[in-house]
Amino acid sequence: MSKALLINLMAAFGLSACGGARTREMQAPDPAPVPVSAPARSLGDTEAITGCVFAVHYPHRSHHNPSRVNVVSRIQCDRVMPLIAIQLGLMYNGEELIRQPFTKVNSEWFEVQVDVPCENGVYNGDATAQVTFPPPAFPPIGYVHAGSGDVTVSNCP
Repeated sequence: MSKALLINLMAAFGLSACGGARTREMQAPDPAPVPVSAPARSLGDTEAITGCVFAVHYPHRSHHNPSRVNVVSRIQCDRVMPLIAIQLGLMYNGEELIRQPFTKVNSEWFEVQVDVPCENGVYNGDATAQVTFPPPAFPPIGYVHAGSGDVTVSNCP
């Protein structure tokens, strides 16, 4: 894949070549809210696009740093994809605290994480993925959206 093509694909997904987010919103359907209390590393929504399964885990206190809450998103495909891009966000009491873009080239899978300082309250994760399929796929790009549902964290230090 040429550098120009990669930059154009990243721009179409709302990413800059240096990895920063642009202000353009992703065009993806809103997930239905699923209120739950769940153990760490449990899956929220699991969605699929051709050859790939995409999931957002439930937010939880970090096992490595208990003063933080994190959420993980993972996409697993059945073959190497030229480009996988994920925008992962973490909400607290309905307010988005962080949304970060990530990209990976020539891979079958991609797992990303964002975290924030731990405060007691209701958290949920939200993510959109873009997959560039290898030729001769048409359309050459697919989008998928998933969310974790709400999780109450009440044991912050």
